[in-house]
Amino acid sequence: MYKRQILKPSIVYGEGGKSTALFKALANLPLLPIIHEGSQELQPIFIDDLVATVIKVIQSNDPKIELDLVGKEPISYRHLLEKFRAWLGKKPTKAVKIPASLAFFGKILDEPIINKENLAMLNQGNTADVTALKNFLGYMPKSVEESIFAQKATPTQKLTTSLYFMRPLLRVVIAFVWIWSGITSAFFYPQEEALVLLADVGITGDLALPMLYFASFLDIGIGFFLLLGFEVLCLLWFSLIVIVGYTLILTLLAPFHWLHPFGGVLKNLPLLMSIYIAILLERNK
Repeated sequence: MYKRQILKPSIVYGEGGKSTALFKALANLPLLPIIHEGSQELQPIFIDDLVATVIKVIQSNDPKIELDLVGKEPISYRHLLEKFRAWLGKKPTKAVKIPASLAFFGKILDEPIINKENLAMLNQGNTADVTALKNFLGYMPKSVEESIFAQKATPTQKLTTSLYFMRPLLRVVIAFVWIWSGITSAFFYPQEEALVLLADVGITGDLALPMLYFASFLDIGIGFFLLLGFEVLCLLWFSLIVIVGYTLILTLLAPFHWLHPFGGVLKNLPLLMSIYIAILLERNK
């Protein structure tokens, strides 16, 4: 028998959900980012209610089912962020309006949810009458207050939320360090002094200048591909290996660089730790 079963879900939320994590991270920022006035109406559905609906639809003998999968009641986008902020134990803060044209930041932040299509849908709102779903399930779907906000945020949830944007931002910062380091070495730093540094580790003569430019453009290449988000995890591991290599070479062949007053080699240590943290965040994104 042919069945026509159509389910039209609103935003699905629940612990571990991508949209939920994004809402929490946005609410955790110093200022609340809203589009227009933040008055767009949403009616998110709790993941448990969605799963219960899907199971019941599969088990149903009704050949024709069409349901709007929405939560108990609508809530504005701004009010939802404010509730998440209070749940995280943060004090109220001002909202800042951001234009929808800033959707390209979704690519920079490696955040696929932030795109033109989703922002357009957000502006249109996403609500429906919950009565049909209530009758189908035999109970009223939960509201955000009755589900995710029913319990206080745990320290782990707060920490995870505070780190949400750190992964892409750390990648961008590390990429900038590589790019600027390469550009400075190749074009701005006095070439004679750069060649002296190479001579400290035994690179002299006709090999010195090609090696200078090779190392510079290697740095630029690492940073450029990191910025583009190309094979990020592999590049981060490669970055870590390269810096460890640089550090070991200087340590073995020119250890006096550890005594430089500006700490050129010493600063490799926090950079290595930053890259390792970026690797851990990338693994668990």
